[in-house]
Amino acid sequence: MHLTIALPGLFWQDIGDLDYIYNNANLDKFNKILKHSKISTFNYSYSDLVYSSMYKDGTVANNIAEKLGVNKAYQHFLVAEPTHLRLDRDRLLISESELLQLDSESAKSIIDTINSHFAAEIKLYYVNEHMWLMGHNLSLPNTDYYSILDIIGENIDDYLPDIQINKLLNEIQMLLYTSEENKLRNDEGSLTVNSIWVWDKTVKVQMPYQNIYASNIKGMLPIPNPIDTVFDNNNLIIIDNLFYPCYYRDSYGFVDTLNKLNSTLLPSLEKWLKDKNTLDILVPERENTIQLRQGTGFLSGCYRFWENKQLITLVKEFHAL
Repeated sequence: MHLTIALPGLFWQDIGDLDYIYNNANLDKFNKILKHSKISTFNYSYSDLVYSSMYKDGTVANNIAEKLGVNKAYQHFLVAEPTHLRLDRDRLLISESELLQLDSESAKSIIDTINSHFAAEIKLYYVNEHMWLMGHNLSLPNTDYYSILDIIGENIDDYLPDIQINKLLNEIQMLLYTSEENKLRNDEGSLTVNSIWVWDKTVKVQMPYQNIYASNIKGMLPIPNPIDTVFDNNNLIIIDNLFYPCYYRDSYGFVDTLNKLNSTLLPSLEKWLKDKNTLDILVPERENTIQLRQGTGFLSGCYRFWENKQLITLVKEFHAL
């Protein structure tokens, strides 16, 4: 039987830190499983993996509009996520919407504030606490949009959309600055919702898995405890614990999470392989996905018996590609 585990963020991004990061982690189980691995990549980003698992055909925004039954209300739609922007030295960083810990009442209150201000020029629709939909009739040129998943830890000045959207976002930011909801959050010591981020993307063909489980992604099947109860043929399990420490360059959190995965997840995967099953480990990145195959037989790479690779070796090989 064949199992696939996705570990976004497993490969640290900054080349100069690799020795420090991986040599300070306990990786004996990782190294044992990966010792005969060979790297291959394919054109399927982390956000492709997430959103193609939730939607089919067309764009993410149009899928949501149709599901909500509002697809005829506006000519165009964009996904809108509440966020908190913050300055970090010379960079403007964006936060994942889950970090705000919004409840439905707070989210709907912010949506009502924005909708009241803009009348019918644009309209926000509630999908869940962390994802909204924006309908608009603006004539926008073809432009590249980036989901928050694609730009975590990066200077968002490099990813800002069309100038009309920028003006709209600036107006929303000024509105949110004085909103009652944010005054309340400020008094409570909670992160304020100081902006929204809009984006869309075309849904790629879904990868052919029987079931997809995820640790922290709303809309996917939750991972049960113990995790090996869903170790089954052609299942995909996405464990994103490394993703945010990796892209926020949080070296302490990254090493700590590596250690925990090495002592909790990897023994279960080792047992899976001992039962003569096969395993793919995927490392979804911003632009593509790295595949590391292990298991039994020629295709697994175990015929490369003379090799004894470690995780750090594979990370360096990837950066050298």
